[in-house]
Amino acid sequence: MAAHVVKRAAWKFERSHPHYYVPPMHKLINTQEEINMIAAKQGKISLTKGYPRGKIYKALEEDQPLEPIRVILLHNTEDFGPRGQIVVVENPKEARRDLLLPGLAVYATDENLEKFKDIIIPEDELVHSSQYIKKILPILARYVIPITVNPYGTWVLEARHVRACMMKLRIEVPEECIEMPLQDIRGPRPSDEHKEFLVHIAINGIERIPVRCVIHYRNAPKVVGWMHTPHEPLLEEQQDELFKTPRNRVGPRALENHGDNVSLPYKKWRQRRDEQLKSETRNKSF
Repeated sequence: MAAHVVKRAAWKFERSHPHYYVPPMHKLINTQEEINMIAAKQGKISLTKGYPRGKIYKALEEDQPLEPIRVILLHNTEDFGPRGQIVVVENPKEARRDLLLPGLAVYATDENLEKFKDIIIPEDELVHSSQYIKKILPILARYVIPITVNPYGTWVLEARHVRACMMKLRIEVPEECIEMPLQDIRGPRPSDEHKEFLVHIAINGIERIPVRCVIHYRNAPKVVGWMHTPHEPLLEEQQDELFKTPRNRVGPRALENHGDNVSLPYKKWRQRRDEQLKSETRNKSF
């Protein structure tokens, strides 16, 4: 099956004024004075006084709907699926930026389907538990949940506390679907401020989505760009998984308010993470 061809916006030009052809009189190349004289007789603006109206164009942009792109995933990605899966990305810009340019996928052309037939997952094979999970996965996996805790009195963090913090962000998750870390998180410990850890959300008993959480003590100031920049892991056993878990992209507002303080750490993390994912995929293939 052939891949979808991306159609970009086409530009059309039309003349703003009627065009008059100025034929040569008796020479192949007329002098400037002769061209001005002929143009004046035909009611055109002189070339010496301004740009000829016959050469003024206006551009018309012809809007064409962007068609989805069908690609083969060459590496495991949280946003789109496992290695070997054929996916259709509705937004072509997103497909080029996140998959094709980083080398995480290729177009699903007939040539590539034959080249990567050994790793391709059949399209009728069950990959997600429902048709909506594919859209939920990249959104939920990028959330950063601020866990606001009390700096006074002893406490142990439980699933009901995480659920309450998620509800503040208008995310409704049943308490029994929230899987807490094996090691208890206790407090108060002021040194844990802005440290991050993972909880896992179970969906339909099949998907298990890691969600990043950040400890924030009440009334403590927040770090600039805390949602985008990497933090120290709260639990050592989660360090590797925290590094691989996707983060929110730095948006225009964050760039305007914080600049390189936010964008540079994110770019460094993203580059290192993509390289690690690619190397792990190569090791599994050999």
